[in-house]
Amino acid sequence: MIVIDTNIASVLLSAGHPDLALVTDWLKSSADHDIRTSVITRAEVCYGIAILPEGSRKRALSQHANAFFAAYEEHILPFGSEEADSYAQIVAMRRRLGRPIGILDAQIAAIAKVAGAIVATRDTDDFLDCGVAVVNPYVRASHA
Repeated sequence: MIVIDTNIASVLLSAGHPDLALVTDWLKSSADHDIRTSVITRAEVCYGIAILPEGSRKRALSQHANAFFAAYEEHILPFGSEEADSYAQIVAMRRRLGRPIGILDAQIAAIAKVAGAIVATRDTDDFLDCGVAVVNPYVRASHA
């Protein structure tokens, strides 16, 4: 299973994004994996759209996001009690290592850890030392 991070989902939501072909090709090459996303990514995307000024760009992104999340509805992983416990361990470990982690990244890492999933992200360093495997679709390299 692969959980796509917000920065990968954002590319998929932007029809004119310069990296769209690269990320789409990576997704196609990963078709043998169960591709998921998380409620945290959904929240980040919805927030990003909500703060945009009214206009055609906001409407277009909102439509793309609605279609994307409707298509992934059965593949959106939750954040519940088990993930909360994992989150606490991840944040504490990163703090002990002197590598604080952002709340949202820690939540995504916890979701992936509980699911036994790989995190697909462009920002691999954000997920190191979280107990999850990481893949960067831009370089196709993995880290544990």
